[in-house]
This record gives sequence, structure tokens and C-alpha cells, in this order.
Amino acid sequence: MRHRTDYEDAIYTLMPYFRARASAIMSSKYGITQSGIASMLGITQAAVSKYLSGRTDAREGLNMKDADKYVYRFIDSKMSGDDKAAQKSLCALCQAYKKFSCNLMVR
Repeated sequence: MRHRTDYEDAIYTLMPYFRARASAIMSSKYGITQSGIASMLGITQAAVSKYLSGRTDAREGLNMKDADKYVYRFIDSKMSGDDKAAQKSLCALCQAYKKFSCNLMVR
């Protein structure tokens, strides 16, 4: 079996977790519609529906202490229209999760 790179691990493990948590928080705490969530996350409304219904393998238990603080920062930044700050929040979550050198990271 081939070992995943750090980038692959972030894409296949962290991003589904992030999208599921962000979708749940945006829907329940902020009352944002599925299409609004989809627009903010850059995914389809159908994907948001799957995340909200739990029909994905979004791995709730990543054992990430304080992960929600990054998710809330992302949401608050997106809602205020600051896309760069939103991206920084996502990069910070990835760094907290994996701690690898990333040349894509927004600083």
C-alpha cells in the first residue's frame, strides 16, 4: 500500500472534516442556507446536503484540540468578505493538524 503524502492526507482527511464542521456550524448557529454554505465553501449544494445529513465519511474524530476555533475564524472571515483571512484560517487549521511545510500556505 502506498503511503499518502501530507498534501493527500490534508485533502482526503482534513478537508472533509472541515467542510462537515463548517457546514454544521453555518447551518445551525448562523442559519445560512445550503446554497449559501456551498457558495462560501466552493462546493455544491448536494455536497453540503451530504455533509449535513452525515452521509459522508467526514471523520468527526480527528482528535484535533481546538479545531473549531479555526472553523469559526474561517466562517467569520467569509461572512465579512475577507477571503484572504478565511484562507489563512484554513491554512492555520491544516498546519495545526499536520505540521508540514507547505508552499501553498497563505501568510
